[in-house]
Amino acid sequence: MARITIPEKIYFKIGEVSKLLDLEPYVLRYWETEFTGLKPEKTRTGQRSYRRQDIELLVSIKHLLYEDLFTIAGARQRLKQMKKEGQSEPLIHTIDALESEIGGLKKELEPLRMALSPLQKRNDALERENRAVKAAYNELEKKTDALAAENTSVVKTRASTAADAELKLTESRRIVGRQAGELVRVEKERKELSERLFQNEEELKGLRLENRQLLENQKDAEALSQLENRLEYSLKRVASLEGDKRELINKASTVGQRRMRGFLGLRRELEGLLEMAN
Repeated sequence: MARITIPEKIYFKIGEVSKLLDLEPYVLRYWETEFTGLKPEKTRTGQRSYRRQDIELLVSIKHLLYEDLFTIAGARQRLKQMKKEGQSEPLIHTIDALESEIGGLKKELEPLRMALSPLQKRNDALERENRAVKAAYNELEKKTDALAAENTSVVKTRASTAADAELKLTESRRIVGRQAGELVRVEKERKELSERLFQNEEELKGLRLENRQLLENQKDAEALSQLENRLEYSLKRVASLEGDKRELINKASTVGQRRMRGFLGLRRELEGLLEMAN
């Protein structure tokens, strides 16, 4: 339960307390009937006026019912026990307890961080590999341009004599063949680099999708916890209403029996009077 900061005021209206504790006003009024220590003052117009100690007691009751999952009877017993032990009745959870609870939440989040950490490292590694691949691709482009320039220079060279021309031609053919092979190898490497770039981009998409799924699972877990708390409170409220209903039925039955006995007594008196008259 998040820590609640009570404003520096002497009296609070029921609407202010309801908003501060995130509770409906009818819940606050119902708790007054179940916990004898909760007795807010009332103004001349009948409005409730809560003091600071009343709000602190409500914070303790809410924690016992919603966090520790006590029943109303169990919460009453727990408050009495703490009072006998000399503990402060309303201020059950100190700052240390709250910090401990926060620490527990951080431990629950730690597996998520650990799951995200390898993905982040993998993502960074892929980014570095992409930069290295792009740099190698640019280097191959430069080598291709240099080879093309060299090939052009060789073709333009002419021998001064027929023998020199033949030698030059043979050398040029050898160089052209070597350059052609180099160009084929460069083109093959360029295709492989393009394929690796595409694979890295697909893997990055998958990592981003996994990251979003982890975040959505965390939100779903928090929403489920809130729904479970609301369901628990609804079940407790229904049980309380069922008890009130049985009590009203018993009272109605008792009143009916009393009226029937009174009716039968009057009837006997009237019959006695009739017999005397005759």
